[in-house]
Amino acid sequence: MNIPFVDIHTHNYEPRQDIVTIRSVRLGKESVPTSGEPFSAGIHPWDCEVVGSEWLDSLETLPVAAIGEIGLDFCKPIDRTEQLRLLTAQADLAEKRRLPIVLHCVKAYEKLLSLMGRYTVPIIFHGFTGSPQLAGQLIRKGYFLSFGIALFRSPKTQEALRTTPDNHLFLETDEADTTIEEIYREAATLRNTPIEILKQSIYTNYKTLFG
Repeated sequence: MNIPFVDIHTHNYEPRQDIVTIRSVRLGKESVPTSGEPFSAGIHPWDCEVVGSEWLDSLETLPVAAIGEIGLDFCKPIDRTEQLRLLTAQADLAEKRRLPIVLHCVKAYEKLLSLMGRYTVPIIFHGFTGSPQLAGQLIRKGYFLSFGIALFRSPKTQEALRTTPDNHLFLETDEADTTIEEIYREAATLRNTPIEILKQSIYTNYKTLFG
């Protein structure tokens, strides 16, 4: 069996046989796919002040593979109370539906970690750019880390990647023009591991979380 690449979080979906892709949909900003590909959906913290109640209601029945990206962004001048309300509502729904959660977190790790401890579904921190120390804290709680294009420029993120165990690791393209193959090659070089071994580990993680 040829092990596919896994792009766990992208907004640039192009169907290919050799890539397993989880397309990320910002409810109210991006269209829900109708062609049958796996996707995640959620109310992004940037959109929480313009949210319509129908967006939240739609998460009750949409055939999503995961809820997200959702989370907290304390760098943006967006009402934090509303961010917290919608994060909690969506995470509660993920727990109810037994779906993984894909998290966006900027300058809000302390608050986010205090909230997420009550959930038992898998949690993925997408676009992780933090330090090895923060990575270790998240991994000890059982969370998954997904790395993207910061691997090409951030020494602390590179070191965090090196210290992330195989069974907590994902890779992603998010909104970048960089291909998932390029991100895998960079990650394999940084981890000093053959790319086929990296593909096997991440595909195993994908099957564990998404079946």
